[in-house]
Amino acid sequence: MSRITPNQSRMNANNNAAANANRNNVPNRNNVPPRDEEEQIPAVNVDNEMEGLTLTGRDAPQRQEARPHLQASTNIEGRGTMVIPTAKGTGTTCRIRMVNNKPTRRLKMYQMLPRHLICKDQPLDIPVVQLVSFGDSNIDTGAASAAFSRVTPPNGETFFHKPVGRPSDGRLTIDFIAEKLRLPYLSAYLDSLGTKFGRGANFAVSLATIRPSSKSLTGGGPSPFYLDVQVSQFQQFKNRTQGGIFPDFLPNNDHFATYPKKKNDHFARALYVFDVGQNDIGLGLFSNQSPEQIKADIPDIISKFSNNVQAVYGLGGRSIWIHNTGPIGCFPYILTSFPVNASQTDPAGCATPYNDVAQFFNQKLKEAVVQLRTQLPLAAITYVDIYAVKYLLISQANKFGFQQPLVACCGFGGKYNFTFSARCGQTTTVNGRPFFVESCPDPSVRISWDGSHFTEAANKFVVDKITIGNFTDPPIPLQNACNRVFPA
Repeated sequence: MSRITPNQSRMNANNNAAANANRNNVPNRNNVPPRDEEEQIPAVNVDNEMEGLTLTGRDAPQRQEARPHLQASTNIEGRGTMVIPTAKGTGTTCRIRMVNNKPTRRLKMYQMLPRHLICKDQPLDIPVVQLVSFGDSNIDTGAASAAFSRVTPPNGETFFHKPVGRPSDGRLTIDFIAEKLRLPYLSAYLDSLGTKFGRGANFAVSLATIRPSSKSLTGGGPSPFYLDVQVSQFQQFKNRTQGGIFPDFLPNNDHFATYPKKKNDHFARALYVFDVGQNDIGLGLFSNQSPEQIKADIPDIISKFSNNVQAVYGLGGRSIWIHNTGPIGCFPYILTSFPVNASQTDPAGCATPYNDVAQFFNQKLKEAVVQLRTQLPLAAITYVDIYAVKYLLISQANKFGFQQPLVACCGFGGKYNFTFSARCGQTTTVNGRPFFVESCPDPSVRISWDGSHFTEAANKFVVDKITIGNFTDPPIPLQNACNRVFPA
């Protein structure tokens, strides 16, 4: 250990005094209510590794470069692991040990913290700045309605009290994710009216697939806005906002007043959500492919998915939240279109052959995520087991307060209250008279909204489960999805 001279001691004391004065004079720009001050925790001395800062992980040699980001930090309660990206954008893991050994709970006075200081152990009061999503109708907030067929009542009746482009009675999973991150609901990129992109954008489109198809949408095929196109749209979106054409994209309210408004920084601090793949399986089924034939196509589908994740990474995406596909063999539109015999039905009433395909897809997707983590060293990639949560809800519906898990709430006809000729919100003819296909009396106790999408209540259940870390790999809460977990 090097010797500290008296002059150095006096200089350190003067510097510490000046730093404390600066910290005490920082105004509360965010108008945050004062915290409970019953426990006064001394500030962490980041220059004294003996007192509590130990650098670990792959970037430990760069600790000197990381320290400038720490100079403004103060009053870190408890103990835990801090992930601090260096000036070059690489993450450095610092292990903080407080002398009072209090459990990690929060960062006090977070408006004084540097913009890269993130706590891995507990959710922070500093939310993700942007939310960007790619996918299909599970998270489409109005793209297909704006570009193709307008979403009609009773869609939207529960929460929005009118159709707002979402194929549900209310909010989708992406809406609840936005709420968890304290962000506004995402506007669809394809929607030209009333859209706001200040906190992100939604590129998801109903009927979208990962792979392109030779079939047209009007010919019974998927959406032309397959995943490659969505990522290309994001590239244009980013380039045009960075070029100053649409400067209002960047946040400008007081909540982020302490953060530098660099366009690259806001895109790097976004959470990128992928929820796509269900229609690739469905397209195979409706193209008369057998489950085994669909499985044979899945490696190529997953390869194209990985290419798009890499493209988003190349565009600056660092925090990536990937949903696997749900139990398609439990959805009324599949059960109606492709009936199976009793030996192919599981105890929940779902079609085993089709769920097997979904699980095979998910297996290959998870393998791809593992590979992506090695290929994209600066990315924080979270794999989300949507299948497990949705199957849990469907198979134990009564336990969670739901009814008739395999029957559509808004539909008409048949065992599963679903027919393609009389879908939710359409008008058909029954006994020579017009009949409007409306919703069930209480969507809040139903899982399937229209035979292929979930109700708001079911979507909320899913998000409540996946955002606490019990169904994710790594097992971290949503608020910490922006943090890459480095090995100790």
